[in-house]
Amino acid sequence: MNILIQLTESCNLQCRHCHGSYGPGGKSMEFETAEAVVGNISSKTKQVILSGGEPLYKPDIFWHTMDYIAANRHRFPDAVVSVQTSGFWARNGESAYRILKRLCDKGVDRLILTGLDNYHAEQGLDLRSLDESESPFAYAMERLGSPIAVVREIPGQGIMPFGRAKELPDGELAKKSRCELPWGFENNLTVDINGQLYPCCWKVTPSMGSAKGKSIEKLVRKAMSDKIFHALERGGPMMAAIKLGAYREEAKPRYRHECRMCEEIFRGMR
Repeated sequence: MNILIQLTESCNLQCRHCHGSYGPGGKSMEFETAEAVVGNISSKTKQVILSGGEPLYKPDIFWHTMDYIAANRHRFPDAVVSVQTSGFWARNGESAYRILKRLCDKGVDRLILTGLDNYHAEQGLDLRSLDESESPFAYAMERLGSPIAVVREIPGQGIMPFGRAKELPDGELAKKSRCELPWGFENNLTVDINGQLYPCCWKVTPSMGSAKGKSIEKLVRKAMSDKIFHALERGGPMMAAIKLGAYREEAKPRYRHECRMCEEIFRGMR
């Protein structure tokens, strides 16, 4: 079970490809919600990802949640704790070192850098500061002894037409997408800033329930008895559309772009 916790919809940047249209004015998760969600994480969880928006742009909720995870790590001891960030804070060697050291001290296992593309550069992020050598980030990692794993994410041709990305030229968008739910319903769970649980990061389906008041594992089990979530797990958006009576034969070619079709199918149900 992999769980992404969206701590904030706020971000210091406003990238053209952002699927959530995030920016400086976004809302953040309440402390009580973060504590309740962490308290409902299952011992079977393989990975907990803290994300946004930009989680480190809102240090109060980010570090509060990190402290609470550290205090409750014994409840999900085998889980890898990851942080998704653009890396905007690596402006110089000292600032990069300070953040990375604090992340390590709090028990973060993996850093997922998401700012390594032209969209972030257009917004003023200096990509050179995140180079793997001779950069503030590289300096900080060397000084720390590289105790934290780093994953470098580049969107490539995987940009979905959600949020601001709807305005991108077709050539910059994914030509097709495949729903991952039939290959692992528990691999892409997402909790939004209000504590609502979704089966994937796009949050285009109805909610599976509130992760504030019930364990995430129980919410997933309950969802499996719902005909729509069961259909998604068995056959993706096409089977869900059939169950809902929303399937149209003339739209069949468009089901190759399953994420887009999922958004269309559930648009009026969220």
